[in-house]
Amino acid sequence: MVGVCLFAISLGLGSPAMGDGPEIAPADFKHWFNSAMDGRSHLTPQARGRAARFRYVFVAGYQGESMPGYFTQNTKEMIAEGVPYTSIHLIQPSSAHTVDENRQNVADGLMELSNRGPERLIIIGHSRGACDAMAFALHEPIFVRDRVEAIFLIQGAFGGTGLADFVLDRKQPIDNRMPAGHGLVCKAIANLENKIGHKSREHAMSDMTCDAACEYWQMTLASCADAVPIVTPKLFYIQAIAENSRLRLIQRATHKYLKTYYGPNDGVVTIEDQSLDGVGQIIAVLEAGHADLTRKGLASRAGRRSRQALMQSILMSVSR
Repeated sequence: MVGVCLFAISLGLGSPAMGDGPEIAPADFKHWFNSAMDGRSHLTPQARGRAARFRYVFVAGYQGESMPGYFTQNTKEMIAEGVPYTSIHLIQPSSAHTVDENRQNVADGLMELSNRGPERLIIIGHSRGACDAMAFALHEPIFVRDRVEAIFLIQGAFGGTGLADFVLDRKQPIDNRMPAGHGLVCKAIANLENKIGHKSREHAMSDMTCDAACEYWQMTLASCADAVPIVTPKLFYIQAIAENSRLRLIQRATHKYLKTYYGPNDGVVTIEDQSLDGVGQIIAVLEAGHADLTRKGLASRAGRRSRQALMQSILMSVSR
């Protein structure tokens, strides 16, 4: 698959820089997540108190501004663990704009929130929103250094998604390698997108194709090379892959399409495209569909527990 390019390595960015971001061991994060999935939380009253010191900002993904249930349970889980409601915020970048166009809106929103008080920010971006958050961070490293504690990038589409290529009829048409039923569902999704959203969102969707995403991050890493050592200690990727059987009908079809032509994925983005080489740290590869960790509508039956476990694990990470 044409995924996230290794351009960062050629810039000498292969080793994470040391800095003042939280130290999060992947083994610890996975332990906290698994324990929370089993109903066991590691958050003590002291940890809850420390976690409540921050201001949390969710950055929604593609179509997030029109999708009900996005981050709603995540917010409730934070409140249940003692984070004040007034310290939790949502930024919804436009689905009609590209990542580069959205980054200034994200910057404006974050800077406005930072003016509300001295609390350091915890940024949590999902899917295309993770890309918007990354673009912001690389272009505003001083703000990240001074006002941001950590940035969690969940299932980011940094290498784009083959689904965007499919909808735009760029590559990998369906052939006899795809089961007929799944193929019909994928074609129906593409037809629906072309009918109701193609004109208004074609510009942004073109930005999410594999080649366009690769080219964008090549250029961004080259122009923002000085920012990488500053933001890397604060950037943490949470990746996911899913088994087809645990997904609901629509994502079963898209998962099968991506697995057939691109590789292991969460139903929307392949595992290899959920991070950028040389920038940040992968702290978890979870078993979850693309909606399970952040949304209610398209999540699998395990989604509610997954969202609870994710928020408890993030709060543990920043409260130590």
